[in-house]
Amino acid sequence: MSEELVVRLSGESTESQKTWLVTQLVLSSLPPNAQEAALASAIPHWFNPDILAALLAAGPGEAAELDRSLSDLSFAEPFGGLGHAFHDLTRRAILSHLLEHNVALVRTVARSAYEYFRKYADSQNSVEADYHLLLIDKSGGLEKFKRDMRLYRRAANFSAADNMIRNAKELSELGALDEAERPEIELNEYLLGATRIWRSRYEPSERRAHLREAIRIFALSDSLGSESRQGDEEEFAKQARITFVRQKLNDARQKGDDRRQRMWLVELGSAEVEAGKAQEALSHINAALDRDPDNVEALIERGRTHRALNEREAAVTDFNRAIELDEKGDWAIANRGVTYQQMGRFEDALADFNRAIALDDKYAFAITCRGLTCQQMGRYEDALADFNRAIALDEKDVWAIASRGETYRRMGRYEDALADLNRAIELDEKDAFAITCRGLTCQQMGRYEDALADFNRAIALDEKDAGAIASRGETYQQMGRYEDALADFNRAIELDEKYAWAIASRGETYQQMGRYEDAMADFNRAIELDEKYAWAITSRGETYQQMGRYEDAMADFTRAIELDEKYAWAITSRGETYRRMGRYEDALADLNRAIELGHEDGWEYYLRGLVAVASGTYEAAKNHFLKAMECSRSRDQSVPMTAFNSGLYNLALGRTTEAETIYETALNSHPTPGAIREVILDLDQFLGVFPSDAAAISMRNLLAKALQVR
Repeated sequence: MSEELVVRLSGESTESQKTWLVTQLVLSSLPPNAQEAALASAIPHWFNPDILAALLAAGPGEAAELDRSLSDLSFAEPFGGLGHAFHDLTRRAILSHLLEHNVALVRTVARSAYEYFRKYADSQNSVEADYHLLLIDKSGGLEKFKRDMRLYRRAANFSAADNMIRNAKELSELGALDEAERPEIELNEYLLGATRIWRSRYEPSERRAHLREAIRIFALSDSLGSESRQGDEEEFAKQARITFVRQKLNDARQKGDDRRQRMWLVELGSAEVEAGKAQEALSHINAALDRDPDNVEALIERGRTHRALNEREAAVTDFNRAIELDEKGDWAIANRGVTYQQMGRFEDALADFNRAIALDDKYAFAITCRGLTCQQMGRYEDALADFNRAIALDEKDVWAIASRGETYRRMGRYEDALADLNRAIELDEKDAFAITCRGLTCQQMGRYEDALADFNRAIALDEKDAGAIASRGETYQQMGRYEDALADFNRAIELDEKYAWAIASRGETYQQMGRYEDAMADFNRAIELDEKYAWAITSRGETYQQMGRYEDAMADFTRAIELDEKYAWAITSRGETYRRMGRYEDALADLNRAIELGHEDGWEYYLRGLVAVASGTYEAAKNHFLKAMECSRSRDQSVPMTAFNSGLYNLALGRTTEAETIYETALNSHPTPGAIREVILDLDQFLGVFPSDAAAISMRNLLAKALQVR
């Protein structure tokens, strides 16, 4: 090292300046074209012959020769399989020097680099293209940076997102970006940490890595401490997030930085909503909107907060305004869709999800939400198509897998449902939604103990999970454990006094216990909460029917059918009510309609037989009873109510011995008291048509005695 260089080095104050002097000395030994190439190759993060050809407008041969010369330099090193790169300290020193003394060269080379890298669709080249766009067009580059960061977060492409942040921070540190651009970099790094926390719930195998990265971003890694924190890492990360945002907000206030204050007020509100502190969130987001009423992000977050508080109309108002300000804002559009879905405005929800997906065809959140909307509309095949699409985007998407399983359950495809729900639980053993759905599947398969085990497991994860508690109550109800059922329904309603399904289910339990007035009170309350609740309305109608209040029953069944003209249960029940009232033509019209809808479990044919007997057409009655028997044979006779119905059909056909055997066998299968009470009511109706049927009278007495014992 020459004495002159030593003197010059001692005169420089930074490591970057000293590194540049040493690098300049090394480069001075190269031919002029190689020196030019070395400076240009320091602007991108790596180089190879193709890149050098694009940056220097050189031919293939010259570019290859320059690549060999640069690769032999002592500070050059391999860059994966993509080529070579200068050592980071050397590269930064060159870039720092050029930005200070020859910014025109930097922009010229960056423009060529941008055109080269943007040709490729993979994320590594796209990230590099975004880096160069920031160098040549700060405003356009920043918008592209924000847009791509959002896409990478959605796709869980954390490698690309981390590189985007690293590159942007590099330009900021080198002075290539101004103070105006820095808050967006800061915000997007924070959002990356928040996304890591969210993803940790759905990727158990990566859970610890996600949480540690989140905590690193929130600058609290030293606080993580020992292994004793492992069980609390998610809560710790959430708290670290809120602490981080509060620190950023306080810094902005101390500096009088209004822009940053608005930004961090919104993010504090968002973090608080996810922590279950919606009222606190609302105050912070309102403070941001007081400063800037057209802040799109603040409007979206306030909309989400209103929705968390069940203030859905207010939520829609905020989403509408956000969409007016940014008509391509798919996050606002999708969130409005979620709100419409919760309001039962399914067509509006579908329109929003379709619009969001048109803007981003890989938007898994919107795709899954559209699937859930189709599921709620009974469009199960469409729902499955969306869940399949979401799973194709991410085969470990627990939410989509569990939602597909729940769709299979609703379709009666129980084995397919169990396969998906088991898979979801394997991926995340703490996913209460998947566990609860599996419990419901087991319940519908008659596997009550397995169902209870799953509901207990879900409740252990969250003792305030009203859905799991109410579902356990329904299982107890089906097992005839009515007091246990009532205890669970009461608890669920304590947790959510507007939980219409739990209230109506408690009413159904009272009905099965013969406590009709209590049942009526609950059905009334559920219908007050949701005037379009067809199941509760029909259940109330059934209760009126059992009480002999036929006009009231008729009104409820008609109201339910007006809400859903294909609601076979309500149609059949109205038909039976017409029969009891002696309105046989109306009864036949409803029973025929139910059969046309594909509701052929035998009961409608049996009721048609009773109508035929009352009308004196005995041969037609016999044919209807035979058809009822035929339908019944295809159903699972191990289910008590199915077996009892088969016994009733045999009685109608005069097959006394077969009927008695079926009734006795069904009684030995331990049916619930509610089921026995329902069978007694069915026999009462039978005896109204066949009053002298000794076998029916004997079976009724047998059932009444069994009910007293139980």
